[in-house]
Amino acid sequence: MEKFYQQYRNDQRVVVYLVNSGWETMEKAKRFTDTKRSSFLFFSWGTKYDLPFAYDQGSSTLKTFGLDSNPSTIIIDAHFKIRVRHSGFIKDFYDFLNKHVEQYLTEK
Repeated sequence: MEKFYQQYRNDQRVVVYLVNSGWETMEKAKRFTDTKRSSFLFFSWGTKYDLPFAYDQGSSTLKTFGLDSNPSTIIIDAHFKIRVRHSGFIKDFYDFLNKHVEQYLTEK
């Protein structure tokens, strides 16, 4: 995720967020990000990763998109159309994301 984020971070056509689904408490999510030295939208410490994180209290985001497992991946295009909705692990995740996003960015 971090590699993908770094590739597109300055491209205003691509927005990337990693969302903690809220199946854990906010305190546990904070401890995790602290140990990983990541950054969260709601709090910021020294960063090893620049990828923005958000906390989804009660997993409402996953439920809204009809997803029920962790990890889940959603790709939404510039017209707010859901192009990819996937629950579960994805092998070669960077390649998966890059392929889809590059395809959508080149479409008219």
